[in-house]
Amino acid sequence: ALPISPLSGMSSAAVRSKVLELYQSHDPAVKEAADAALRSFQDTDAAWSVGQELLGDSDPNVQFFGSKTLCRKIQRAGQGYEAPGAVDLQALVPIVQRHLEAPGTTHASRQQLVLALASIAVSLCNTTWKTVVPDLLSLASRQPKIAWGALLTIPEQLSGVVHKYLKTDSRTLALLSASTALLDAALQYSPAAADEAPTGTISDSEFSLAMQTLTQWSKVMGLQLVAHEGFAKQLIALIGSPASSSEVVMDTVLEVLRSSPGAFMIYEPAQKPAPALESVLAAITRSMQGLLPKLQQHAERGASASLEEEEGRVLSRWAQVAGNLIQAYTQLLWLDE
Repeated sequence: ALPISPLSGMSSAAVRSKVLELYQSHDPAVKEAADAALRSFQDTDAAWSVGQELLGDSDPNVQFFGSKTLCRKIQRAGQGYEAPGAVDLQALVPIVQRHLEAPGTTHASRQQLVLALASIAVSLCNTTWKTVVPDLLSLASRQPKIAWGALLTIPEQLSGVVHKYLKTDSRTLALLSASTALLDAALQYSPAAADEAPTGTISDSEFSLAMQTLTQWSKVMGLQLVAHEGFAKQLIALIGSPASSSEVVMDTVLEVLRSSPGAFMIYEPAQKPAPALESVLAAITRSMQGLLPKLQQHAERGASASLEEEEGRVLSRWAQVAGNLIQAYTQLLWLDE
């Protein structure tokens, strides 16, 4: 094995050279030494500035290393593993945003910078960047995928920082203070024509990213979805539309059933259900009743008949909803005894 070249005091050009060795060399020993040197470099203070310098590099691998390095430094600073030093996280916001919107930034690098932006948001949302949610929603007017990608990632980044009582943590409460604006903004998007499998990345449609964001903010942070009248109306409309069987809508429906106060979960003390919850349940019931003819037709064809792939996916998703309702009903029966 080749000796590891120390990069702690090296320039961005030297780091760039190591990245190119890692991706372009055909010598396994050279690649191994370059990888070890770059991993070691990421733990140095110099990585803060060099990571920023490499964001604009024309080589996609060098650019990706810069974005991944900067994202890693920001996340570790947020988790308390290292101090940013002379770097002000607030000052990094416009730098990250500029490269996010730059046409030369690759998709892979852009996804890393989305994670970095979400991590900064979590670190500063209750101190020096209290307008983080309105600011990201403003960004959504020109860069919706970037903004919603960051908003979607916030619960995950928050979970990496807050390990106890997350839903009552000051950062969570600071973020939720803008929940009405978040829900209002999510209502402007319409589902894609075709059912898309959500990836949780900026590759997804704006509608998918917005719905995933609301679901994750509910699941992780306690955002009450059906308490918002506009969202409840949109969800009811979606349940009654062809989009009702899409994976992203089904995930939201399941989250509403599982977490809405008074839905079916056992609460102590008992909580009053949101007024719109009954209408949501009625919409779910109508959609499930609409599936009965399909199920009957399949049953009449016999056990040897097979479902079309798409039809099978639809029925499988609604089976999850039915299972959730059955589990909830047994809880109610248990409470009545």
